[in-house]
Amino acid sequence: MRQASAPGASDLVALLKQAAAEGRITLMLAAPPDNADLPLVTACALVFGLRPAEARALVKLVKQDHVTRREMHVAMSDDANPVSDPKSIDVTICSLRKKLAPHGIEVTTRCKLGHQLLPDSKAKVRERLAAYGADVVAAATPPTGNSRPRRAKPEAA
Repeated sequence: MRQASAPGASDLVALLKQAAAEGRITLMLAAPPDNADLPLVTACALVFGLRPAEARALVKLVKQDHVTRREMHVAMSDDANPVSDPKSIDVTICSLRKKLAPHGIEVTTRCKLGHQLLPDSKAKVRERLAAYGADVVAAATPPTGNSRPRRAKPEAA
């Protein structure tokens, strides 16, 4: 007796297209992740010996006054869609602290707010990134004024 073979990739694509045409499913393409910080993340990983999640966390800390746990969780994921356990934030921050300590860079915890790098620690990060060029340092320097984007206030009716 002969068994039917498993459907191939082209069969699966045909079935999905048919289901979409019949309105049984909706196919959507996800937007590609924003990789604007990729050179900065790569430079941080090289300079400080960080894993990708740690480097993304450091970039977020350098660019903002403080980072909430939710923002940190999103920043640590490679596609801004965190699927890991939020407790992984604690592990990553602990590891990041250990790797940055020899450079005199300290990640502090702000009670009920999240984490931050103090201005002198941010300056030390930028100083070490300077070896990679002025454009990398500029990318790690937030615009003047408050580095945290503000939410728009609803207009009064």
